[in-house]
Amino acid sequence: MANALLEDAKTGRSKCATTGAEIAQGTPRVGFEIWRTGRRCMTYQTPRAFLDGLGVDVAQDNRSRCKYSGTAISKGDPLVVLTVGGAKEEKPTSQVCSLNQTSTFISNVILKVGGKFQVQKAKGFKTLPQDIQAKVTKALAGSRGVGSSSQAAKKRPASSSIGAGPVTAKRVRK
Repeated sequence: MANALLEDAKTGRSKCATTGAEIAQGTPRVGFEIWRTGRRCMTYQTPRAFLDGLGVDVAQDNRSRCKYSGTAISKGDPLVVLTVGGAKEEKPTSQVCSLNQTSTFISNVILKVGGKFQVQKAKGFKTLPQDIQAKVTKALAGSRGVGSSSQAAKKRPASSSIGAGPVTAKRVRK
């Protein structure tokens, strides 16, 4: 998941990998790379489906690496489990990430849906020790104050085709 992004859909052709719902052009979507059918591919979800698939846990050992940042995860660290897929009767893909590394990204997704997210309803929250519950709550539930719209997740620039006139570049076939 090294290439995670929060952006507005450039076209109306993408569908949510979790629910199968169409993602309209200009509406927000969460994308990240997964391994599917022997190759890496970018998959998209609606922000609500992304948050609904969010789970929390605690690292049981020192053998894991954060899929978001590539950093090592230590035993006892709070984890976020991100799940995508299942719309086409496929097995959903889950990725384990460090809460510390992903909290800003997840907070930006929460802001995109209007700040409506109850971290206490995340999968696995009730099974966490109280001190870890407090860390998770502080990192995710306190996201309403995370920056203004200018500090939202960075987006890839969209090509501006409206009013740009005719395209003059030609493809050269080899």
